[in-house]
Amino acid sequence: MLKHLYLLLLLLLSGLTHAQLRDDFTDGNFTANPTWTGDAASFQVAAQRLQSNGPAVTGTSLHLSTPSQASIGTVWEFWANLRFATSSGNRADVWLMASQADLKSPNNSGYFVRLGGTDDEVSLFRKDSTHT
Repeated sequence: MLKHLYLLLLLLLSGLTHAQLRDDFTDGNFTANPTWTGDAASFQVAAQRLQSNGPAVTGTSLHLSTPSQASIGTVWEFWANLRFATSSGNRADVWLMASQADLKSPNNSGYFVRLGGTDDEVSLFRKDSTHT
């Protein structure tokens, strides 16, 4: 089944502001400290891990985001366990920085790591509005 999973870590662009975002989901939720927004009904926290539980339907695109001011001197770390066969249409994009909280917006700009895609790649992408 073709399923687009847009897992995210949305870090809004800022000047020289230093801030930190960390969520290891040990509190058992993603609704507070920090608050993640988006397709909340399609995600759950189980065993201290964020998991998608949305429909496994061709063309489905899911996302969550949370704001952060971190950008300069920032390190991004995340763990992913994709329990599906990846392909060019069945992948996960983990946004590191984005111009909009709605990661599905065609006019969104920013940086993301793609897991899956052609040849099961793990690659860093830059998106400027409609050009990636």
